[in-house]
Amino acid sequence: MPHLIANYSENIKDLKVKELLLNMNKALFSTGLFATSEEIKSRGQCNYDVVIGLDSKEEAYLHIILYILSGRNDEEKDYLSRTLLKTVEQEITTTKREEISIQICIEVTEIDRKSYNKKII
Repeated sequence: MPHLIANYSENIKDLKVKELLLNMNKALFSTGLFATSEEIKSRGQCNYDVVIGLDSKEEAYLHIILYILSGRNDEEKDYLSRTLLKTVEQEITTTKREEISIQICIEVTEIDRKSYNKKII
């Protein structure tokens, strides 16, 4: 734990997904809220069938969902969210070359610690 899923619309050109995921992993680890970097798992999912508003082709989105085990306080969750937003914004600003508006959303979701199981084999 945690698991990070980056959903993004296919109309974001020049998005270096692996680099973005790595930078988000680094940012999460730098918060000091996770014991090892190997705990942090991230993946990107490109969404091709997307409608934003009334289907404006000038809009795009990047929605980050961070799944964490229950038990974090609100300040920690907010810190994680703000850290990811800053990281994503920096990445998008440096790679964005086309004139398109990109909505960046960060969602921190708790998974019940009592029902979560994990085994490394």
